[in-house]
Amino acid sequence: MTRFWLLALALVPTVLCAQPIYTWTGPRGTVHYADHPRPGARRVDLGVGQGFVLHAPPAGATGAPAPSARRSPPRARRPTVRIQSPANGATLFNIGGVTTAAVRVNGLLPGEELVYLLDGKRVAGPTTSSSVSLKHVWRGTHRLTVLLLSPSGQSLARAVSVFYVHQHSILLHPHPPLLASVVPRAPARP
Repeated sequence: MTRFWLLALALVPTVLCAQPIYTWTGPRGTVHYADHPRPGARRVDLGVGQGFVLHAPPAGATGAPAPSARRSPPRARRPTVRIQSPANGATLFNIGGVTTAAVRVNGLLPGEELVYLLDGKRVAGPTTSSSVSLKHVWRGTHRLTVLLLSPSGQSLARAVSVFYVHQHSILLHPHPPLLASVVPRAPARP
């Protein structure tokens, strides 16, 4: 498609030169030019325009650039890791110490693996799984870090999510048998 537009632009001056051009001077002394004759106009010879010769590509050419042509360097691969669950800033309620970490990885190549860290400690990996179960996630603030590692162990990408766990206290809603044993009974009257 690019060749078509280059050819079209190259032919524009040739087409313009092929058209006859006429000039005349108006009543106030203004010089006018047009591609159609008017009374009192004279034809102007613009001469031969500049151009170039297009050569047909050699037989069997595939359209690939010549070896001497400059090629742009290949784009560097940039894999990405995104934590989908638990989302950054999420608050989880009454999870019983267990939740699931789910990630989305773009650009994963064979041999690359994920490592999951919860509060700085490795809890899963190296693995190719995009979902793992996190255990012992108790009440408080937690930091989930997921690393994408190359086969040589180099970190290629990283994602971090800070989330919060809230757990209701048993002391706020005690069970009836527990309440009876905690509340002292009044002494019996004689």
